[in-house]
Amino acid sequence: MTQITQQIPAGWTSKTLSELCDILIGGTPSRNKKEYWDSNKDGNNVWISIRDLSNGPKYIADSAEYISDTGIEKSNVKPIPKGTVLMSFKLTIGRTAITAREVYTNEAIAGFLLKNKDFLDPKFLYYALPTLQYDVDTAVKGATLNKEKLKTTNIILPTLHEQTKIATILSKVDDEIEKVEKVIERTEKLKKGLMQNLLTKGIGHTKFKQTELGEIPEEWETKKLGKVCKFENGKAHEKQISENGNYIVVNSKFISTDGETVKHTNDNLKPLSVGDIVMVMSDVPSGKALGKCFLISKNNSYTLNQRICSLRPINGNSNFYFHVLNRNNYFLSFDNGVGQTNLRKDEVLDCPVPVPPITEQEQIAKILNSIEDYTFKNIKIRFNLLKLKKGLMNDLLSGKVRTI
Repeated sequence: MTQITQQIPAGWTSKTLSELCDILIGGTPSRNKKEYWDSNKDGNNVWISIRDLSNGPKYIADSAEYISDTGIEKSNVKPIPKGTVLMSFKLTIGRTAITAREVYTNEAIAGFLLKNKDFLDPKFLYYALPTLQYDVDTAVKGATLNKEKLKTTNIILPTLHEQTKIATILSKVDDEIEKVEKVIERTEKLKKGLMQNLLTKGIGHTKFKQTELGEIPEEWETKKLGKVCKFENGKAHEKQISENGNYIVVNSKFISTDGETVKHTNDNLKPLSVGDIVMVMSDVPSGKALGKCFLISKNNSYTLNQRICSLRPINGNSNFYFHVLNRNNYFLSFDNGVGQTNLRKDEVLDCPVPVPPITEQEQIAKILNSIEDYTFKNIKIRFNLLKLKKGLMNDLLSGKVRTI
């Protein structure tokens, strides 16, 4: 990726990252030395990896892993102070966070230690770093920033006063996004608890029996998914993508973002209809897409991509089985946390599911749909806020719109 020549607004300057910061690259203590790692997380040596930046908040203070004092002494890890901007430069390039305490990082993360805080606001740097153009080395395992050229990457800077104003505006949008995400999280927890009760106890039952799914009402049955749903595999649409196409390509990204990330095509290679449940069959280790479902609510609008399946209930309620199948623990059990998970058709259809009477399926679905609708309203609000943030970043960080 080559550096794009950028017009510098009046009163702004251009500096390289090495002129503004000491760039500190982390390291990983030997995995073969158990004494290098603090399995109980009793110490203070938080060790940040790409996973933490990918899933973590703006201000990062904790991690899935801690290292021991011995691990620090015997390896090349270095402490990164509180208030330092971190950025990943491998795989998920450009993910940033600000340290809320002293941390250590792995070798895929750079810490940007400011040389002069009177010249650069770290909160401004947090927003600016992901927007810069970098030289990227492409390797078998994915893209990696060239460490030396990273230092010579240019950043255009407003005055410190304007940096702070820009960071404040963007932070306010981030605060609103965080509020909405907390509402979504609370609603999801409520739904999870309610689902657990409805899908095991049903509505108004007093007698129960033991099955492979656990205790369920006596009136219910348990069946394999293949007995209650018809299965269809998707087809590759990658060569048919069209920005203004008439059909939405139902791929992993579309489903995992609840329909927020969309690609289009004019070739409806695998049509979908109202009531089809589409599900992700392939995902990275410990990913959040495997088994995730989306319910089709419109005809002649969607086409099914490869590595996604569609499931249509034979005599059941689509809304009910959407809730039963979405991120079902049966599907998640195939993820070993190490290699890519690729579910086979026979594995999908072997999933055991509860089969209440159709009228009760409809009742349960109605209750859960009311919560689902509230969640989607907030997901839409989040989507619009993220779109607003993207536009503001483009305008404010380039100087197209000034805050003075």
